[in-house]
Amino acid sequence: PTSFIEIRSGIAAAKALRRGAQARAEQTARDKRGEMVSALVAAREDERARAILARKYRQPATTREERARRARFLQSRGFSFETIHRALALAESD
Repeated sequence: PTSFIEIRSGIAAAKALRRGAQARAEQTARDKRGEMVSALVAAREDERARAILARKYRQPATTREERARRARFLQSRGFSFETIHRALALAESD
């Protein structure tokens, strides 16, 4: 027969495994929520940058220099490179 200590340590090990699995599942759920929030914030930033561009510049950029000027303008407003790139692409597609 198995001793009380062996049974007790087996139960403790099983509980530890369940706690670890539960913690990993909770972390995964938090990560997914964080990714969704990040995507929403990025989409909102893209739209805000595009709106700022539309207010300042009525016509689409026709030259590389004009595109760079607009990128510097958005950069001075504190937008990230990724946001600027997406906003310029959105503005050109409009």
